[in-house]
Amino acid sequence: MIFTNYLDKKLRKIEESKIFLLLWISSSDDQISTSELVFIRENFPGSDLTAERQIKFENMLRDSVAKDYICAIDMVRNSLSASKKIEFLKLVVGVAIADNRISITENYLIRFFADALGVSPDELYSIYNEVTGTSLPNQADPSAKKWWENRETNNNKNDSKDTHGGESSGHKENNQSERNRTDSSESLNRADALRILDITEGSSPQEIKQAYRKMTSIHHPDKFHLMGEDAVASKNIIYRKIIEAYEVLKP
Repeated sequence: MIFTNYLDKKLRKIEESKIFLLLWISSSDDQISTSELVFIRENFPGSDLTAERQIKFENMLRDSVAKDYICAIDMVRNSLSASKKIEFLKLVVGVAIADNRISITENYLIRFFADALGVSPDELYSIYNEVTGTSLPNQADPSAKKWWENRETNNNKNDSKDTHGGESSGHKENNQSERNRTDSSESLNRADALRILDITEGSSPQEIKQAYRKMTSIHHPDKFHLMGEDAVASKNIIYRKIIEAYEVLKP
C-alpha cells in the first residue's frame, strides 16, 4: 500500500490526502494537463505542488492499490466538516473541468467523491452548476453500442468542422500547403496529425516518438475487450489514426 505507507510518515495527512485525490481525478483521463496542475496550485495553496512532489504523487498513483484510495477518501471524509467537504468537492469539480472538458471517468469520480463525502445528488448538481455554470452531464455507458455510434458521429463532425467549417481562405490555403507537404498520407494533414498526437509544431523527433508511444498505449484496442466489440472496433479506428499521424510527422 504505497500511499498508505507514505501517509503514515506525514504530519499533514489531510492535505496530502487531498492532493492525492485531486491528482487522481486529474490523471483519470490518462494524463495530467498543465491547466489542471495550475488550477490545483492556484486554488489549493497548501498543496505545495512542486514539480518534484508532482512526480512523487504520480508515481504513487501508478503503484497504489484500492486500499490506498480508500485510505485517502476516509482521511478527508472523517476529518472535514460538512462545509469543508463542500469546498473540497468544488475543488474536485474545478480540477475535472480545468482542461475545458469532462471525461467519462471524471464524471464517475465526481459522483463517487460526492457520495463518499455524504453529499446528495441534488447538492452535487448545485455545486457543479455553481462552479461551471452548466449542468453535470449524464453518466455515459461505454458498454452500449449506441454510445460508441454517437461518439464516432460526434468525432466525425468535429473533424469535419476543424477541417472545413468556419475557416478563412488564408487558413484553408495553409491547410492545403500542409497537405501538399505531406507525402506519407493523402487523408491526414500535418495539423490533424499534431492534434491526434497532442503535440505542437516544432516538437522534436524524440517528443514525436514519445507522444506516439503514449497514445498507442492509451488507445490500444486490446485494453477495451471488456467493453465489448463496439468499443474495440472504435478503438481500432483511433489506433489506426494514431499510426497514420506518426507516419505523417516522423522524420
